[in-house]
Amino acid sequence: MKSNITVAICIIAYNRVNSLKRLLHTLDKAEYDREVELIISIDKSDTLNVLEYSRQFNWTHGKLTIIEHKEKMGLKKHVLSCGKLLDNYDGLVVLEDDITVAESFYYYAVQTVEKYKDDMKVAGISLYSPEINYQNLLPFNPLRTDSDVYYMQNAQSWGQIWMKKQWNDFILWYKQEKHRSFDIKKYPKCICYWPDSSWLKYHIKYCIDRDKYFIYPYVSLSTNNNDVGTHNKINTTLFQTNMLYGVKKVYNLNPTIFYDSFYENLNLRKSIGIDDLCVNLYGEKNDISRNRYILTFKRLPYKIIGGYSVRFKPWEMNVLHCISGSHILLYDTCFMDKSFKYKIKYDLLKYLYNFMGYRHLLKRYVKNVICN
Repeated sequence: MKSNITVAICIIAYNRVNSLKRLLHTLDKAEYDREVELIISIDKSDTLNVLEYSRQFNWTHGKLTIIEHKEKMGLKKHVLSCGKLLDNYDGLVVLEDDITVAESFYYYAVQTVEKYKDDMKVAGISLYSPEINYQNLLPFNPLRTDSDVYYMQNAQSWGQIWMKKQWNDFILWYKQEKHRSFDIKKYPKCICYWPDSSWLKYHIKYCIDRDKYFIYPYVSLSTNNNDVGTHNKINTTLFQTNMLYGVKKVYNLNPTIFYDSFYENLNLRKSIGIDDLCVNLYGEKNDISRNRYILTFKRLPYKIIGGYSVRFKPWEMNVLHCISGSHILLYDTCFMDKSFKYKIKYDLLKYLYNFMGYRHLLKRYVKNVICN
């Protein structure tokens, strides 16, 4: 039975006509089970190419609406203004122009909005599935379950879905002046230094302050092309992710895995049996003194009460299956270790990046790449 949920698509555009063409092409090739309104919101720039192309684009899946802003708003104000469109819909797929979507993205959008539209623990829904932790560029491999999604306390801008109740709650919070204060001990360090022109840093802060989560897919329904623009000076594939190919029409939306804003698995607290536990495997948390116990790869001057190896991936599996070792260490901060010595674990690089050995890698690179 087809859902009555209304979900529109909104494109945030400025002056990149080629980026817009690519996005519109993937939207046109996607699959839909109903008529869908497409809204192209265009900030004022020194070119008319984007506006002219939008006007001549033939959207065959429903109504096409073009919003032409007469004065330059800037990205933050532009994005936030699009939230007003939710007065007319249950959900809104918001896409900046350098995003690409998978064929199944709209089925996922409708089903997730229907599932979570009244769940105030959920601040929004991500189409994008990260493969690296943007805070330190290390690999990120979320623990898999039979669900198609998981929770993470991190707002997303590389393909996102807003819902009416949740977005209105965020805007009420945003209008309070206290949202401008960032404590580097509490929030991811990198977002504390993002410029004020970033709207996303406030959505992430909102999730942390209000203890809310985004729903993330294990298999991505969007990817980030990272085109050169106002806030990006070089083109890179760093944040490209492996999107779902083909069409999936039914999603299992019963997540049990929780990640915090630092990409740390909160389920490990229950597994170890310690609530007062700081999980800091990525090592990005600046205030680890708030918890008595710390789980980390770092060498710290505290008493070690447990340790785990790194034989399994993702690394949480080593803790969940109690694979004993000395890579991941569990500390009790109530007791100091006077014999503490700092050591660097080089074999951790092999684990993270599948290194076979530097000489062997170099030999294969020369043979397969340079010599060809």
